[in-house]
Amino acid sequence: MAIRGNKVLAVGSEADVIKAAGPNAKVVDVSGKTVLPGFIEPHMHFALLGSVGHWPDLGPIGSISGVSARLPRAS
Repeated sequence: MAIRGNKVLAVGSEADVIKAAGPNAKVVDVSGKTVLPGFIEPHMHFALLGSVGHWPDLGPIGSISGVSARLPRAS
């Protein structure tokens, strides 16, 4: 993976990535581990992610009564 600033320049074969990165690129060896972008929650199921907009914000509250006050009433 080649990155410049906040933009991904290339992914793919090592040769393609090195070509895109340029001769003065800093190389980070992750020893075969997976690299995930920090701005993506890598576990969330996308179908669920689209439906969480209606969930109440429960943090930080500090007490059970505070949590109860923010939860919608079941009908």
